[in-house]
Amino acid sequence: MDRHRTPTALPALADHILIGPNSDPMALQGVAQAGIPRRLIRLRRDREAVQLTVIRSCPGIGVMQAGIARRDPDLRPVLPRAVAFTLDCWLVLHADLRQNARERRLADHLPSALAG
Repeated sequence: MDRHRTPTALPALADHILIGPNSDPMALQGVAQAGIPRRLIRLRRDREAVQLTVIRSCPGIGVMQAGIARRDPDLRPVLPRAVAFTLDCWLVLHADLRQNARERRLADHLPSALAG
């Protein structure tokens, strides 16, 4: 970003190395909905852990969960309002575990912890 400046609009992403999904249909759909043409993604990996490693080690721009990005002081948001995804998350507990106090506390805590 030092060479091409931080993008302030989606078209400016074309000047950067974009890191994103390769063939994962859901991830590609999210990228398309954000208005990012697939052809602009130069480094393609479907595994999010691999994408995160590449984002941290390569001079490029990629998409990741905000909660993960906030933990790394070397990462900074780019176009946070223009490119945003939401993910549904379901918590499923076996009926036997619902009565376990420790499991119940965890189940009660997760919605607020995962919300932001």
